[in-house]
Parts: sequence; C-alpha cells; structure tokens
Amino acid sequence: MNEYIALQHALKKPKINFGVIISENVGVSTALKGPIRINPYNMNSIINALEKVYYMKEDEKISKYEKDLARILQHTTYSWIKNFFIDLKRTSTVYLIF
Repeated sequence: MNEYIALQHALKKPKINFGVIISENVGVSTALKGPIRINPYNMNSIINALEKVYYMKEDEKISKYEKDLARILQHTTYSWIKNFFIDLKRTSTVYLIF
C-alpha cells in the first residue's frame, strides 16, 4: 500500500524523465512493467540496473513511465485494496492432493 501512496504522490509533481529501479520484494513490482527489478541483496543486480538506467534512451524512459502512469490512474485506492484481498483469498485456498 505504501508503494501506491508514493506513486500517487509522484503524480502531483511535474513529469521528469528518469528510469525507475525497484526491489523485487515490494508488492508493486509485479503490478508495474516499467521499473527495472533488482534483488537488493545482490550487488551485481544493483550495478546492472544502474548501468541499464544510465544508458536507457529517453524515449524508452518516457514510454515506460506513461504506460505505468496509465495503469496507476485506472485504479483507485479502493480497487487496489479490493484486488489485494481477492488475491489473498485465492492464495489461502490450499488443495492437498495425495
């Protein structure tokens, strides 16, 4: 949920073209397609992500930003929470096959 609030806050600022690096351990990493996912405990993962963002073309950064922005704006806080609980309920259903 904190990730969603941070993203909503970012929407109020002027558009800045930058690459986004995000930990694969945060919940929003699966919802957004633009950020480069890293394992924060793996130094090579971090270095590779920084290098990728540094050399990324501006039009690619803008494209990723706009796609994720559109996805964020499609959903309200209520819809994100509702989907979270639907997913949680789905994962709590365990089928044992013997």
